[in-house]
Amino acid sequence: MQLFYYDVLKILSYLTSKNLITKSEKEEIKNLVLKNESKFLEKLHSIYNSESANKELLIKNEMIRYTMSSKKKQRDNSRNKKMKIITEETEELEEDLIKVQQQKHRLEKELF
Repeated sequence: MQLFYYDVLKILSYLTSKNLITKSEKEEIKNLVLKNESKFLEKLHSIYNSESANKELLIKNEMIRYTMSSKKKQRDNSRNKKMKIITEETEELEEDLIKVQQQKHRLEKELF
């Protein structure tokens, strides 16, 4: 098992040195590997234990795929947060508009 960790960390360093993943992505994957409790790690481990001649390439591709997926999730989460803020601001504006219209209506009633 130690050899697995060593090889995975070596691949991570290689990917980072070639700018295929960022240092923060490297740290994220490294933490997943060291915690030893994720489906991603299970997938890497099954590739590592397979009979495939391209283990290293498969692991590299899996790591890159994971980082791309992670980036997409972050963008989607950011977009959702922005939409929530816009929605809340819109609701506040609508409430303010309703209040102003009610006040205007009351004033018109008083004047006429």
